[in-house]
Amino acid sequence: MAIYTERDIETNLEGDITLSSQGDIKLANALDTYKAIANFSLRTDFGDYAPDESIGCNLGTFIGKLNTTENRDYMGHNINQVLQDTIFNLTDVSATVVPFDLNEVLCVVSIGGSYLIDGTIQTVHGETLTYTFPYIDGEHITPITI
Repeated sequence: MAIYTERDIETNLEGDITLSSQGDIKLANALDTYKAIANFSLRTDFGDYAPDESIGCNLGTFIGKLNTTENRDYMGHNINQVLQDTIFNLTDVSATVVPFDLNEVLCVVSIGGSYLIDGTIQTVHGETLTYTFPYIDGEHITPITI
């Protein structure tokens, strides 16, 4: 299990900057920072982010494909590979992709590790990011809250 201490500007799931009630830019804690990085990677295809075209997960390549076991397994492998190679320690993240309906899947990314939160290192197990992803129709993966 790794210790994650980096902090960034707080953003919502759409990537918009969060402001305090006084209008100041807020800083996210380390857990929220790493969740935002993972969210950005999953919602970005390689080449879409001009400052660094190597950032992304290429989930857009699955749009138009059939919602088969093989495609879901490959999608899960792709998510795990990107998150484990670029953001998290191998043991601190895992992705599961399951059928949601005929043209959608549910992607659940489970996050663990030790994070700097409110000035102390706190161990986190099973923090999740959840998404629905369209295979045939739709424009982008959509974060959902369960």
